[in-house]
Amino acid sequence: MSKNCFSKALKEQKLLVWTLIFVIIGVILGVCLRSYDLSDDTILLISYPGEIFLRCLKLMILPLIVTSLITSTSSLNIDMNGKLVTRTFSLFCISSLLSVVTGIVFALCIRPGKMSHKESSNNLINLSKNSNAVNLLDSLLDLGRNIVPDNLFQATFQSSQTIYVPISKNINSSDVTRQISYRSGTNTLGLVFFSALFGISIAMIGEKGKIVSEFFQATFAVTMNLVTKIILLTPIGVCSIITGKILEVSEMSVVLTKLGWFAFTVVIGLAFYHLITLHLMYFIVMRRNYFKMYCHFLNPMLTGAALTSTAATLPVTFQVMEEILKIDSRITKFVLPLGASSNTPGVGVMVTVSSIFIAQMNDVDLDIGQIITIAILAFTASLATSSVPSSSLMIIIMVLNTLNIPTENVMLLFAIDWFFLIAGTASLNVQMNGKIALRTFVLFCSTSLFSAIMGTCLVLLIRPGEISHSKEISNSTFTFQKNLKSNIKLLDSLLDLGRNIIPDNLLQAAFQSTQTTYINSNLYENSTQTTRQIGYRNGTNMLGLVFFSAIFGISIGMIGEKGKIISDFFQATFEVIMKLVTKVILLTPMGVCSIIAGKILEVSDIDQALTQLGWFIVTVSIGLAIFEFIVLQLLYFLFLKKNPFKFYWKLLHPMLISAACASTGAALPATFEVMNRDIKIDPRITKFILPIGANSNMDGSAIMISVSSIFIAQMSGIDLDLGQILSVVILAFTSSLAVSSVPSSALIAVLMVLNSLNIPTSDMMLLFAIDWFVDRLRTTANMLSDCYVAAIVEHLSEKELASIDQSESTKNVNIISDAEI
Repeated sequence: MSKNCFSKALKEQKLLVWTLIFVIIGVILGVCLRSYDLSDDTILLISYPGEIFLRCLKLMILPLIVTSLITSTSSLNIDMNGKLVTRTFSLFCISSLLSVVTGIVFALCIRPGKMSHKESSNNLINLSKNSNAVNLLDSLLDLGRNIVPDNLFQATFQSSQTIYVPISKNINSSDVTRQISYRSGTNTLGLVFFSALFGISIAMIGEKGKIVSEFFQATFAVTMNLVTKIILLTPIGVCSIITGKILEVSEMSVVLTKLGWFAFTVVIGLAFYHLITLHLMYFIVMRRNYFKMYCHFLNPMLTGAALTSTAATLPVTFQVMEEILKIDSRITKFVLPLGASSNTPGVGVMVTVSSIFIAQMNDVDLDIGQIITIAILAFTASLATSSVPSSSLMIIIMVLNTLNIPTENVMLLFAIDWFFLIAGTASLNVQMNGKIALRTFVLFCSTSLFSAIMGTCLVLLIRPGEISHSKEISNSTFTFQKNLKSNIKLLDSLLDLGRNIIPDNLLQAAFQSTQTTYINSNLYENSTQTTRQIGYRNGTNMLGLVFFSAIFGISIGMIGEKGKIISDFFQATFEVIMKLVTKVILLTPMGVCSIIAGKILEVSDIDQALTQLGWFIVTVSIGLAIFEFIVLQLLYFLFLKKNPFKFYWKLLHPMLISAACASTGAALPATFEVMNRDIKIDPRITKFILPIGANSNMDGSAIMISVSSIFIAQMSGIDLDLGQILSVVILAFTSSLAVSSVPSSALIAVLMVLNSLNIPTSDMMLLFAIDWFVDRLRTTANMLSDCYVAAIVEHLSEKELASIDQSESTKNVNIISDAEI
């Protein structure tokens, strides 16, 4: 290839180049830092960015696999292309299956993840002693049970497993009984099977299934957009993991030897597939010499090696196939583009060898059922792997999760994945509203975030939920911490915050969140040696759900018209849910009456409870007063250099209406009238900002949510750590941007925060008794914030508004001139 082609390849593969650079940096850092004998916490911090990157990849596995399989199978129309489609699909499946078998055979024969066969045998003996005596029949039956799961949602985080439990409580008894249970780990086989059936069923019902097919195609496009953005973080994640792994490993030479054998195994597998498997397939069908044809592909192979993309080589491949080999253009135009996106046998070799290699590194002896599982998953993945760089590593993570094998060591493969790439070859539209939309969004976010922080600071200073600062609270806090049975450090609390923001399983985040605990690492009860363990606790991981929902919504907006069907779907779903919430809220009087009556009967000291509620009202009122009379006034003065209180008093009428109705939306007509007529704010600004603010800028609610959440924790005698406090701030901030205009909807957000932190919610019902008063105070703050933001945005957007006026006047002049002509 010429120098120009090589430089062009480098420009197009910036990610690959940067990954290689950061791999080298990671190796150098790891080797240099090994001599300093760093602490475990320091190594954990070095590895943490890589851990977060790995969690991002895990987060996208489920939506990527499900949407890609449904999209590919639903678009398959056998009747349209007849035998041509059948033959193409059959050959794709056969070649992928052969590549998978090749990878498994070489990985099991060479055993690249074992240090020595003698040591591995001892490890396997120890492992088998500690595991359940599951025979071959059980493994095969479990395979069938996992392919056809009995609960689709459970399959996202658990899979079936046969175990043998003792019949008798006597330790010396050898009588056992077979029991079908569940183990942690995504049942990818079941999800793949259901997705394929679902996609085929969509194709079978024809026109009726078109809307479902379009929905999943759009969802796949959104998912691919997210995956592409996450993959851009590869250099940093790889550097972090490699540095951390080098610091963790006691014998570096052993790891390098294993990686060398792994590379050798993959290369041998790919060479066998290239030179023998394809040759035999070609000879059996065509009865011709395969190598004569193989030599003609030298140019496309070099291009593919440089660009690490089958799709990028299509122009060169078309030229060779049609002009040199004289293959019918109707065949090449159908088969080659389809194969570039859905026939990746090189991935089959890579996935099988890598999965078995990681299992061997962890001394896990795979049974026949697990090996067949790897084969099935690698086969389906090779037919559905996306064209995103290093996407095969996402499939490897998926396979390891399915088999419940640790995934930490898979990050080492990023260091050499570039080599196998060569061998295997929503509603916010910033462009529409320009700087005006951006300024509005930034101001809304800034005021909401400040409100959440201010509310948190006030409730921590005033401490309205505590009886007193006496020993009683200290004792209850000590008891609570003691019951946790874990000495969680500040560092772990902050790292758990990051892990929960980026969950590794989206559906599991709906009912469990990540938590670091310390367990006794010694068999003796009196031992003080502990080991850090990352586990899960009950409670909705709202941070993760909020994060994923936000980036998913942004991605919908980024793909434009393709994402309209998804946007319409979620908008309709939101309206349905809001209708349900409105109906449920109608039951508030009955529910509040019941809860308050029960609480009064339960509480031994009613004066104490009333005192706490009184201090709660004082805390919220102080927060709202500071926000209205200090924060908003300072913002107005800093930007406009005018007296803010003159602006404030002109808004008295809409303030009274919003307070009376407890609704910012109900006060919109009066707010529009005052802002446009009396204050002379440009109607284009008010018509854009005020309706958006009435639905998505609830600064008063941010104060209410943060104060209420910590208040309930204080009433329950729970001392929140820094990580939990930051979680309250983040959830209060995000909730204030999404709280609906339904009465008492802020209390629903409080319930969400309490569930996320695993705090009892029973005391929260007392807030319903006083919410009618507090709701009016925070609604006034919400309305005022919208008005102040509108005034500031108008001042900052004078040039843009003048430019719009000028362009419209020019357009009108042109229209008049045309009419005169």
